[in-house]
Amino acid sequence: MSDAVNKVVIQTSISGFSGKPVTLLSVLFPDLDSIVVSEQRDYKKGRLNGVDVFISDDARADSDATFLESELQEAINCYYKLVNTPNEQGVDSLSFTKGVRASCDPDSYIERDGMTESGWKYEVQEIKCGAAAVLATALYRKRSHSIDSAMDMMDTITSIMGGNGVTI
Repeated sequence: MSDAVNKVVIQTSISGFSGKPVTLLSVLFPDLDSIVVSEQRDYKKGRLNGVDVFISDDARADSDATFLESELQEAINCYYKLVNTPNEQGVDSLSFTKGVRASCDPDSYIERDGMTESGWKYEVQEIKCGAAAVLATALYRKRSHSIDSAMDMMDTITSIMGGNGVTI
């Protein structure tokens, strides 16, 4: 039996917001539905060695996902959902290693500005690149989770069409 932990290393390089451009390294544990924002580095425009997913706000970068300023509201919603929802094991769905939270936590830049039919509306104050990188990572997690769920559903449908039973 293998004790290998399924993990995805995410690099998020952000330069188009306030403050110094940064690169954040995070580790996604898909089996635990948990992300740990683990390290802040000087900005790196390209993919670092050993990275599984590269997110950037630079459309010219050869990234797996591009984070746009127009996605801030959705990213904030994703961030708060991760922060406020523990996973099945009771562990935070989004956490920071020591020292990273102080420089990258988006909370101090975000204010609730009422509610719409689609949920909370947020006002963002001069968000720094590190905080924007956390939001971009949260948005990526939501989107990748949606893709994983759709793929699981397709596997189930294929199994049913193949004559196999389904357990619930």
